Amino acid sequence: GDGATLPRVTFTPEVCGPMVDLSGVLGLLPNRDAVVAALERVPATRDAVSPFVPGATVSDAVAAAEEVLLAGMSVAVVHLPDPAARESVRVIHEQTIEAFAAANLAEGADLVIDLADLGLSRGVDPALVAEEAAALCGAAEQVGMTVTLAALTHEHLDTGLSIHAALITDHPDLGVTLAAHLLRSEADCGDMARAGARVRLVRQGAAAPKGLSFTGAHEIDKAYIRCMRQLMAGGAELEALVRQKMEIVFVV
Repeated sequence: GDGATLPRVTFTPEVCGPMVDLSGVLGLLPNRDAVVAALERVPATRDAVSPFVPGATVSDAVAAAEEVLLAGMSVAVVHLPDPAARESVRVIHEQTIEAFAAANLAEGADLVIDLADLGLSRGVDPALVAEEAAALCGAAEQVGMTVTLAALTHEHLDTGLSIHAALITDHPDLGVTLAAHLLRSEADCGDMARAGARVRLVRQGAAAPKGLSFTGAHEIDKAYIRCMRQLMAGGAELEALVRQKMEIVFVV
């Protein structure tokens, strides 16, 4: 009806020409150390992902983002935290927001945050995790950045979607990532479309137990298409073609 909020969706298959969505690929590795090992020890892997994993500092991410923006694409920033790092994940995200603002790159950039890294995977009270996420949303909004919640494992997905629902009233541009390989994602996409949420749709995320996800490549492809149809049926606007958006992953 008049005044209705339309959902917006980013479609990011793993490979499409020169573009690569590393969220699904890196998410299949067991931990951050495995990502670092792949980058350092396997030349083919390092060469393939080097444009998308520019380095280990916020400055590296800013430099890479500037190149991406100069090429006419928008950028999303993903942080892979070191569990042993002394700085909190929230601090790193705040530094990223500040650095992008200082470089005049914040407007239109998207910061992908993982609720699991903010404490959900460590058993932190979801209300406290929501407070951390809300603070990051507020900081990002002040400089023109958007925030998107990263895909969660099936154990934390319900809690994550509840946090998203709680925050979207005050932060209506907060996005959420859904992984098409999960059996539930088609229904979740329908819910997000009806809520007018901004959705980042990825083909595959973290592995799920048998019976909760599609495993065959063809079945996942078909599930991805069904998820797209749910979003588009809800009036979703295509936020960014995959060739127009690059995700910058930095390992700290």
